[in-house]
Amino acid sequence: MCGIVGELSLDGRRADLERTRRRNASIVHRGPDEGGDYLDPRHRCALAMRRLSIVDLSDGTQPMHNEDSTVWVVFNGEIYNHAELRSELEGLGHTFATDHSDTEVIVHGYEAWGEGLIARLRGMFGLAVWDENHDRLLVARDRLGKKPIYYAQADGRLVFGSELRTILEDKAVPTHLDVEAVDQYLKYQFILAPHTLLAAVKRLPAAHLMVVQRGNIRIARYWEPPLHPENNQFGGHDQAIAELEELLIEAVTLRVEADVPVGTLLSGGLDSSLITAMAQRVTNRSLHTFSVGFAEASVDESDVALQVSREIETQHHPIVVDQIGADLFSRVVASLDEPLGDPAAVPTYLVSELAASQVKVVLTGEGGDEMFAGYDVYGRENELAWMLKLPRALRRSALACLGPVERDYPRLQRLRDIGGSDGINFHDAFVTRIYSAGRMDLYGPELRRRMLASPPNGISSLVPRLNGSWDPVAAACMRDVEIRLPEGLLMKVDKMTMAHSLEARTPFLDHRLAEWALRVPSGLRRMPGSGKLMLKEIAERHLPHSVVHRKKHPFEVPIGTWLRGNLREVLSDSCSQLIDRGFSVDGLARLQAGIDGGQSRAEFPAWLVLVLGAWLGQHREVGLA
Repeated sequence: MCGIVGELSLDGRRADLERTRRRNASIVHRGPDEGGDYLDPRHRCALAMRRLSIVDLSDGTQPMHNEDSTVWVVFNGEIYNHAELRSELEGLGHTFATDHSDTEVIVHGYEAWGEGLIARLRGMFGLAVWDENHDRLLVARDRLGKKPIYYAQADGRLVFGSELRTILEDKAVPTHLDVEAVDQYLKYQFILAPHTLLAAVKRLPAAHLMVVQRGNIRIARYWEPPLHPENNQFGGHDQAIAELEELLIEAVTLRVEADVPVGTLLSGGLDSSLITAMAQRVTNRSLHTFSVGFAEASVDESDVALQVSREIETQHHPIVVDQIGADLFSRVVASLDEPLGDPAAVPTYLVSELAASQVKVVLTGEGGDEMFAGYDVYGRENELAWMLKLPRALRRSALACLGPVERDYPRLQRLRDIGGSDGINFHDAFVTRIYSAGRMDLYGPELRRRMLASPPNGISSLVPRLNGSWDPVAAACMRDVEIRLPEGLLMKVDKMTMAHSLEARTPFLDHRLAEWALRVPSGLRRMPGSGKLMLKEIAERHLPHSVVHRKKHPFEVPIGTWLRGNLREVLSDSCSQLIDRGFSVDGLARLQAGIDGGQSRAEFPAWLVLVLGAWLGQHREVGLA
């Protein structure tokens, strides 16, 4: 695991190695073990990286090159099929200088297959390959978006890196806010690629590559998750269960391979518990496990993780979070690198800090719900999909009475959005966190005018394939794989773990497993009132019955307690930062009054405002154009 940066001349001006080194220094936390850099002889391309040594500890130094130093690679991530690819490349006549470096496989793989290499990689990655002979730069992000890549153009150069901060270190990059991205953040709690909060900076979408050659930039998608279930794929229920268990064990086996200690983040839920049990079976040793709980009893479930740990005999390390102070919150926001409104970033930051004191790699349970229809909302989507079959005029007439209550009752607003839509906004309604009326109330007149003038930014318009799906549950799972995972959950996991030089691996998001799971008919994944049916059947072989069939609970964070406690003044400061950028004084005052008045419906919007304003306070150079 590493962090990478680079710059490429687009107009003949010289790439600057010293500037690249300064940018690289901003991500030492991603790779504290060593750093390296490279400037090509004609000063067209500069590359640099920070390394967290996980595989081939002695010989994996980057940037890495081929025999005649004409192909150079910087790479963040892990390639789990590197041994298989290495064997294939050796059969083609390639000679390797390292013992088992996955980075060197990328070097020789590019020589053999060009950009076709990317589709052969199994793993998580953000990488760049400089081909000196062809004056070509290849940049790629993994299929499911576990590793980020940011980029921008400035002063005739393309600059890129693993974090937004590596771009902001280049003072030639403009720092104007992207108002559409601001609205997306408040709507969804994250920003949809290719947008970032800055108009000049983009994030490469998951499963995309970028090729830059002689000043021309081409961005292309190289993989798509399957949308439609395939009923004829499976020979029967028993065969499907056997195939899934085999795929899961393989995914876990690949991800416990490391030359450093490996543990797991154990919440006590089905997904992380099953991954932990399988990892212990594969390694045949007691793993270190780490969990986070809360002093506030109403949201604390740390006893569940402890119970699982005792049942499967791990070496367990819990941490309990009470009130959080302004200093901790500031560190979390800085580590997020860009605004991300998931309150679970705080406990993830703290449990990652704890884990990093014992291990360098952790396995996590992210992806189980999305692949196997675990979220309750998938059931609600399936139940409400029938409304779209009714004539639109009839739906609108029946739902017209909901208009006056939409702001105070977001679930009724969601129902009205669904009932009045033509299907285009169906998926948008289930991901939206603050509806239009609530967001517009926060914007000042000029900002509101700009927002209303922006083109529609709905999820369905970004993933057109969703609108043609005949299976609501399958479409919802695919939507979250395309949008919610890479832009929200996986960005949180990457930034919070790497803040502590900790590598997180996600077995459920092995792309071969994902392709298999997304083709499973919805009836095998979910029935009314219960999801993850197949996972539960497999888990019965690895976990106690009480763990497998425990009622699913969302991971709740006591943000109301925090906002009315130590973060109350931070919220006021955040509001001041937003007012300076065109937000409404009255709208933000009403939001703060709702917090002071104990209104639970004000808590999540206030958290989004808190994070956004705090980030802007750390980046005072960012503002409206």
